[in-house]
Amino acid sequence: MKRPQRMLAVCSGNTCRSPMAEAIARSLLGNSTVVESAGLDAVEGDCANKKAVAAMKEMGLNVEPHRTRNIRSINANNYDLVVAMSPSIGRRLRELGVESHRIAELNVPDPFGTDVDEYRSTAKLIENELQRLFNNPPIDSRGKGDAMNDLRIQELERQAEECEEWAEQFLKHKVVLKVNGAEIYSPDEMARKYREYAAAYRELIALYRSAGRPAPTVAVPQREETRPDRTSRLKK
Repeated sequence: MKRPQRMLAVCSGNTCRSPMAEAIARSLLGNSTVVESAGLDAVEGDCANKKAVAAMKEMGLNVEPHRTRNIRSINANNYDLVVAMSPSIGRRLRELGVESHRIAELNVPDPFGTDVDEYRSTAKLIENELQRLFNNPPIDSRGKGDAMNDLRIQELERQAEECEEWAEQFLKHKVVLKVNGAEIYSPDEMARKYREYAAAYRELIALYRSAGRPAPTVAVPQREETRPDRTSRLKK
């Protein structure tokens, strides 16, 4: 894509993903591009998450001076590229009036509440996603096969998000999978399995993007038996 003159990275709280993306993008784009960040639900003036600071330090980048900003305190349409850390962030940006042609959506799960290893993985994923974004040719210069590949990758991304949403629902509703009255999986085990599914989808997406090969078509696994409204729940 054309090198942006002004880029804004956006996540939820502006403490983890977007400040890391800001630092990484600045290192990739150089001083010719103004790179900043903000959060949809950010409280003004907070520091970056300590684990994000540690992960960035290991990459030779410094986000300690970072202070959070709320997206409503700025005009995002003043940036020629607004990088949303996930499709859901992108949808909310459009709802706030950010012009669609400015928005690029990544697929970076929020590491908040996890350990520093997850922050390291998130930082690497952000780096890979940004490199892909900046090196991607314009849509109008790409062929039909590339467009079809994009659709397949979008489907994999949707499946990954679906698995992450199910993981949250299993914990929220205390879902237990039982067979013939015997407990097979606890809520924590169900959530862990679906997070593993999501991680596998994202690894597959990253593999095919980095290799520049067509992504395989992956069918959505049928998981009717694990839906919260069709399983037993733990007693409170």
